[in-house]
Amino acid sequence: MTPLYHRFDDYDDVKALLDGSDEDVLVALAGKPALIRIPAATTGVAPPARLVSCLMHGNEPSGYRAVVEVLRRGERFPFDLWVLIGNVRAATHDGWYAHRYLDDQEDFNRVWDVGPATTRMRRCAAAILDELRTAHLEAAVDLHNNSGQNPYFAIVTNVEPQHVALAALCADTVLHWRLRAFTLMEALAPTCPTVAVECGLPHLPEGTAFASDVIRRFLTAPGFDGVPGPATQQPRRIVQTELRVSVRPEVMFTFGG
Repeated sequence: MTPLYHRFDDYDDVKALLDGSDEDVLVALAGKPALIRIPAATTGVAPPARLVSCLMHGNEPSGYRAVVEVLRRGERFPFDLWVLIGNVRAATHDGWYAHRYLDDQEDFNRVWDVGPATTRMRRCAAAILDELRTAHLEAAVDLHNNSGQNPYFAIVTNVEPQHVALAALCADTVLHWRLRAFTLMEALAPTCPTVAVECGLPHLPEGTAFASDVIRRFLTAPGFDGVPGPATQQPRRIVQTELRVSVRPEVMFTFGG
């Protein structure tokens, strides 16, 4: 059976991908997501792990560019670093970063824990999720762009202190997401503190710079298990979703532009 995603287990495995441009990396991935594990610098039997995910939507490149920048530096950390690069196929269709997802695809950030895994994308998400749930994750950050001129903000589905503290580490504004949309962050929230981070409009250098700074703070934070450090942080403001509008399939609908 053809693998549903690429799997890399060390810098040596992924190094050859990183020689060209950011777009060359995507071409080499040939339309499949990639799950990368960079082992910890320490030799503990079961080191903790942290996850950075990006490009869950093919038109949201800021987090992806920041992630590739980190991988090219070749650093190792006191924990396993897991990287998930999401909808590569949408990101490379019709040029670069033109589609959130393709007409023959489901939204890759709406297929996590959706069950049953009856489609290719759901099977891919289920297999990746099985790996991540056994990876000893202590925290996860999922990087996105959004379609409006919003401030940078972090999203949590759980307002327990560790989740809010992780969000505060990433952004001043935190949104409490109360919708059940089968996102990656929703699927991982019972496992570890998890946030999605919105890095503004795509294709802007300041958005990539913000994503890079989020990753830097995340990877250098001392811990997420109640020890002093990020667990003591609080955001400047927390807002929450109140309403969800669903549009009937037969209704023509657009926004923006």
